[in-house]
Amino acid sequence: MEYFLGSILTFAIILVANRVLREPIKKFKTKEIKYTQSHVYSLVAPLLQFVPEDKKMPPTQATKFIENSYIRVVVLERSAYWIKDNTLYTADIIEGAVDRSTTKRVDTMTMDKVQLDQTLFIVEKLREGLDNDFGGTGKQ
Repeated sequence: MEYFLGSILTFAIILVANRVLREPIKKFKTKEIKYTQSHVYSLVAPLLQFVPEDKKMPPTQATKFIENSYIRVVVLERSAYWIKDNTLYTADIIEGAVDRSTTKRVDTMTMDKVQLDQTLFIVEKLREGLDNDFGGTGKQ
């Protein structure tokens, strides 16, 4: 019986406290904190000047595997270009997929100035950021 009276008394105190304190708590306006990437960056930006620049990471088995598993491809007009074994290859794109039967090496010796400039642009795009471009934002 003692526990029953104690629990009823506790329940009554909680109800009274809830009704008395509810109004003052409603007067406080809460503001939701937005955790956006730009907000977090603005908070952390002053500390970034103390962070040393990234040093080149030593090659690991995982990075070597990723570099050997993926081929970078540039799609220009209706052709796809990629570099494999230090040779530039091209193939036609049919319905959004590379047609492997049209794969051929690019011969730069017979190109005119316009084609050579286009080829240089393609090679630069394929080679840019090769130090460690995996997982980066691409912002330079």
